[in-house]
Amino acid sequence: MNASETKTPDGPMTSTSVGNEGAPQPAQRFDLDFASKTVALAGTGCLLLSVIYDWGFIHALGLSFATIPTSLSDHLRGALNWLPITLACIGAAALLEVVNRRIEGGLTEHELIARSKKPSALRRFRDTPYKAISVIAVLVICLWVIFGDSFRNGLWLFFPLTWLNFSRWVIAHPTIRARTPRNLLLSFAFIPAAVSSVYMLGDNAAHAALKNPDAPVVVLVPEAVDKRRLALMRVFEHVALVRDGVGHVSIVRISDILRMEPRVQVPFPGLLCGLWLRACAFGGSNAKP
Repeated sequence: MNASETKTPDGPMTSTSVGNEGAPQPAQRFDLDFASKTVALAGTGCLLLSVIYDWGFIHALGLSFATIPTSLSDHLRGALNWLPITLACIGAAALLEVVNRRIEGGLTEHELIARSKKPSALRRFRDTPYKAISVIAVLVICLWVIFGDSFRNGLWLFFPLTWLNFSRWVIAHPTIRARTPRNLLLSFAFIPAAVSSVYMLGDNAAHAALKNPDAPVVVLVPEAVDKRRLALMRVFEHVALVRDGVGHVSIVRISDILRMEPRVQVPFPGLLCGLWLRACAFGGSNAKP
């Protein structure tokens, strides 16, 4: 491709890309239609995943959508519960990939192996971390099946990892890749992984809310039936989930809540003050006055 300079009547010389046949190539423009479809698809995906998150949350409490009146705004607001940790994981993975690329001089996996004196040994060495993570993921799932909820905390990560490894093995078959549309293969790999991860995040959030000692306290109006001070677990548009001191979960109307008393957050003491509280003017919850 050659570049030729042309002078416009009212301006300076501009550069026009010319193909091999001498025909000018049109400049690339921002595809507004593609961008709008991408944004709409991303918004729809976030909404569906938020519904999955709320399903995992209320199902862990023995409830269902039939017993809790939720609205579209509840699910949209629920994205704030799972989207930050998802973006943080994606950002950490991207940062790790950038650092690895910088250390390896920008070479691809095939280029690194091709330049090695022992390509087969290098390939096995570089595959070792991925295989180890896959084995750990399957092991944790098996331990959860055998021993129960003692191993539930890491399932939001190990369920999708196991599924991605399984889907990678399925898609690796040449005939399947040749006869299946690429979008369908990507959906087969990533949609179940995302659904399982977000569902387990909601499940973990419900169990954490049941045990959270720093949950805000709500006081109901005098006309309400329950006169106790209850710990707040989750707020929806019309109702709220609260628990008492023994862990019993109740559904109360928003109009029945007189006031909310949030817990005072202890300032972050830092590593030095966290280890030696006496060296600081303030400390954690164990600091002495």
